[in-house]
Amino acid sequence: TLIDSNKLKGPMEMEMEEAKAPVVEAPQTQPDPADPTEAKDDGVTTMPRWLFRIRGVIVAPPLLLALFWPTPSASENLWAFWMSGLILVALGILLRVWAQQHLFYRVNIKKILTMTGPYAIIRNPFYVANTLLCTGAATFSRVIWLIPVVALWTFVVYVFVVQYEEQKLLQRYGKNYGEYLGAAPRWFP
Repeated sequence: TLIDSNKLKGPMEMEMEEAKAPVVEAPQTQPDPADPTEAKDDGVTTMPRWLFRIRGVIVAPPLLLALFWPTPSASENLWAFWMSGLILVALGILLRVWAQQHLFYRVNIKKILTMTGPYAIIRNPFYVANTLLCTGAATFSRVIWLIPVVALWTFVVYVFVVQYEEQKLLQRYGKNYGEYLGAAPRWFP
């Protein structure tokens, strides 16, 4: 059983939370499309929808390849691979944490259009962070040809996912999301 945290708060606490920052709320429709996977498929092709739903699984095959591919037994530049991998993984983690602080996705509040923090710089910081994490993990394998394969694979998967996601968000937030599309680039600042 889920407990509505707003019922535990007094009216003053609720008013203070609502007054913190201007937000763009989506009009409530049935079913509630808080998560794009819950929304009806309103004319959007079904391939990206199923891809959206399993995007984490689809990204995994090249990582499994990196895990099980035989690594070079001796490498003069072992420290370079490890340092490069650590830097990419650290950047990915930092970007994910920063994005999560602005997204409030798992918090039990009304869903709003997030345009602050990393979302003011790029529209898809989570997917960029995931690409950095996956590329960093592949770098640990020391299989040089696999590093760009993993980076390209994750990027291509997220291109399809974002096409679906942006259509759903445009349906949900309308003009406000359309303006945001013009204000923040999709991938690179």
